[in-house]
Amino acid sequence: MAPLVLPLGLFPFLAVAFSNYAPHTLYFDAINYQYTAWCVRHGERLYDTVGVPDGPFITILHAVVQMLVGESAPAFRRADLWIQTLGSAGIGAALAPGRRWNRLIWAAVAATLWLSSYLTFDWHWTIEREAYYSLFGLLGASLMYASPTAPSRRAATALAVAGGALVGMQLFGKQSGVVYVACGLFAVWAVRSEAAERRALMRAALAGVAAGVAAMLAFVLIWGSLKGMIFWYLRFPAAYRNAMVGAKVKDLALSGDAAVQELAAYALFGGVAAIATGLLPRRALGFVLAPAGFFLMMALQRKGYPYHMHPVYGATCVLALIALSALFGRRRQDLRWSGPHALAAATALALLGVHAVAGMRGSPWLQEGGHDETEMEGQPHGNFPPMLEAAAYLRAHTAPHDRVFTYGPAPQVLYSAGRATAVPEFNNYFFNIRRATTAVLTPSQKATLDQLQREIAADACPRLRKHPAAMVFCDGAEWSGGSGLDAAAEICPEIKPMVAADYRLAKSAGCWQVYLRKDRTP
Repeated sequence: MAPLVLPLGLFPFLAVAFSNYAPHTLYFDAINYQYTAWCVRHGERLYDTVGVPDGPFITILHAVVQMLVGESAPAFRRADLWIQTLGSAGIGAALAPGRRWNRLIWAAVAATLWLSSYLTFDWHWTIEREAYYSLFGLLGASLMYASPTAPSRRAATALAVAGGALVGMQLFGKQSGVVYVACGLFAVWAVRSEAAERRALMRAALAGVAAGVAAMLAFVLIWGSLKGMIFWYLRFPAAYRNAMVGAKVKDLALSGDAAVQELAAYALFGGVAAIATGLLPRRALGFVLAPAGFFLMMALQRKGYPYHMHPVYGATCVLALIALSALFGRRRQDLRWSGPHALAAATALALLGVHAVAGMRGSPWLQEGGHDETEMEGQPHGNFPPMLEAAAYLRAHTAPHDRVFTYGPAPQVLYSAGRATAVPEFNNYFFNIRRATTAVLTPSQKATLDQLQREIAADACPRLRKHPAAMVFCDGAEWSGGSGLDAAAEICPEIKPMVAADYRLAKSAGCWQVYLRKDRTP
C-alpha cells in the first residue's frame, strides 16, 4: 500500500489542474491535425487532397476523438485528460509487481507520475503529437516488457502481440518511433528463459509489430495515398529540418533544455548502475537508453520546440516505474525485507514524490482562467478572432461542398468554416517552402528543396485552375512575410491574373483577405 502515498499526496494538485484544463483552446499544431482528421472524415484522401508532414497515426487519433466527443476544443481537452490518464494507468498496471490487486495501486501511481510531468506543459504544448506517440509507444513497450512474467503462456503471447502492435504503429507517427520498437523488442529478446520459450515470445512480438504496420498501411491505402505518404512523411520533413529551421544538432544537444538533459543523464547512469548491481534485469536496458535516444531524436529534428521533450519525460517516467516496481517487487521473492532494502525503496518513493510535487507546483494549470478563442497573440496563427471572423464569412458565403485555397497559417480558418482545401497544402509553409527557408543551404540541400518545390507546384497549380469557390491570403504570415497573394503567386503565377479577373475582395479580417468568385451571388 505504500506507493499510494504518491497519488494521495498529488491528488489536490491534479484535481485543480484538471478543473482548469478544458477552458483553453487548442494551439496551432493540434489544429493542423484536427483539420486533417476532419477532412478525412468528410471524404478527403490523406496525402492526396490534404497533406500533413507526419504519419497517419495522429490523424487517426484525432478523427477517433472527434467521432467520440465532437469537434470543440474543450471536448478534445477533456478527452485528452482521459487518454493520458488511462494510457499511463495501463503502463502502471502492466509493470505492477506482486498480486493482481496491486495493478490498481500501480495504475494510480503511474498515472500520477505521468500527469505530474505532462501538466508542466502549458496550453501550447499539451495535445501535441509527441505526447501521444510517447504514451502509446511506451504503453506498447511496457506490455512487451511485462509479457515474459505473465501468469500464463496465453497471457504472455497476448501482451507481446498487443505491445508489438502499439510500437509498430509508432513507426507511422514520426521516424523517432523506431526507438519504441527497439525498446520493446529488446525487452523480449533479452529475457532469461528457455530458448524455445524466448523464440515463441519473440515471434509473437514481431507479429504484433507487423500487425501495427499493416494496420497503418491499410488505412493509407483505403483513405489516403501511399505515394503521397512517401512525399509528405519521408521527403518533406527531411527538407524541413535542413532548410526551414536552421538550428544545429550539436547546439541543441549541448545547450538544449537543461532539465531534459539531466533526466536523460539520470536515466542513463542510474539505469546502467541498477542493471550492473542486479536491481534491474538486463532486458530493461532499452528503457535505460530510451531517454537519451529521444533526446538525440529531439536534437536531430533541429527545432528545439518544447513539445519534443514529451518522449524524454515519458521514457524517464516509465524507467522510474520499472525501478520502483523492482524495489517493491523484491518482497515477493524474499520472506522479509532487509533494513537497507526497505530504506532504498522508501527513499526512491520519497524522491519520486518530491520530484512530482516540485513539478506540479510550477504547473500553469494551477491558475484559473484560460486562453480561449476570444484572445489574440502577436502572430497570425494565434490571432483567433480574425481567423474565426474569416471562417464565419466563408461558411456563410460558400457551399458545404466548396473548396477553398488558403495561403497562410490557415487550418483554424478552414476547420471552423467546415470547408475542404483546394490543394493539399493548407499552410503557407507547406506551399511556398522557399519563403519558409531560414537556414543557409548547401548546393545539395538547395537542389532537394527546389525539386520538392517543383513537385508541389506541379500538383497544386492544376488544381487551382479549377477555380475554387474562394481564395484566402494572409499578409505578413509567419514563415512567409509580405503579401500573401504575391507569395502564393511565386509558386503558381496564374494565381494573380486569376484573382484579378475572376475574384473580388469580399472580406478583410486581420491579416486575412477573403476573395470570392465573381460568378457567385454576393
